[in-house]
Amino acid sequence: MHMLAADPGIISVMNKHSWHVGIMTEMAPVGYVGISPKCILGFNKVITL
Repeated sequence: MHMLAADPGIISVMNKHSWHVGIMTEMAPVGYVGISPKCILGFNKVITL
C-alpha cells in the first residue's frame, strides 16, 4: 500500500485533480461478496476535504 501511495503516476494524477487522501488504511474483508450483507470487500468511498 505504501508503494502504491508513493507511485509517481498516482501522485501526478492526484495533484492534477487536486485530490487529497485523508486516511489510507487496509481493512480485512468481512463476509463474502454477494452472500453476506456485511461484506465490505470492494467498497470504496471518496471523501472530499
